[in-house]
Amino acid sequence: MDTPTQKTGAARALNQLQVFDFEIEAIRESLRQIASRMAESQALITARADLTARTQRMEDLTREQQAMEWDIDDQTGKITAIEGKLYSGKVANPKELTSLQQDVESIKKRRQQIEDKALEIMGQREQVAVTIASRADELAKLKKDWQTEQQKLKRDAGTLKAQLESLEQSRQEHKMSLDAGITELYDKIKAQKGNAVAGVEQGICRGCRISLSQAQLQQVRTGCLVQCGNCGRVLYLA
Repeated sequence: MDTPTQKTGAARALNQLQVFDFEIEAIRESLRQIASRMAESQALITARADLTARTQRMEDLTREQQAMEWDIDDQTGKITAIEGKLYSGKVANPKELTSLQQDVESIKKRRQQIEDKALEIMGQREQVAVTIASRADELAKLKKDWQTEQQKLKRDAGTLKAQLESLEQSRQEHKMSLDAGITELYDKIKAQKGNAVAGVEQGICRGCRISLSQAQLQQVRTGCLVQCGNCGRVLYLA
């Protein structure tokens, strides 16, 4: 049901109020998007995690290599002790001498296996070291780019907040200049429909796409406050 009033210009005034609301919401959405980008990017998080994992791998390989070097030293010590006994002249029993020689060969074989494995680990450490250096450079670049972006986002947020404050003040001043009953109607329709004011285009309410009667169109043309008989929005002739 349409509700005309003699307060000409009310529809235009409410449309301006809605324009303020659209602009304010657009800025708030931009601020929300900026806030979501203030956290570290996924690329930065992934790069840091990758570098951490590779650094941990390097530490594991280093510990493994050190353990093998200690094992090699231990095997060498055993060989030295047995060879000292072999060549001391104190062992005369052929069977015992043979057993000692076999022990030396067995330990030397074991030491060679450990040395081969240690060399393999050294090669792995070299490869990991190269990768770590590359990933560190990538992380540094990502961090620098992120910091640059953060500075820009903070500047943009500052500008938007200033615009928002100005718009909210202008909206408040504009709303205060309107009749309380009109603004209450606006707030009620906005809460129900989202948009409280709908333009009229070629005789059609752009809020619900329903054609208006000639009587309604005439009332809208006079500038009086008229609500769409279908959706209840305030009609505004652009």
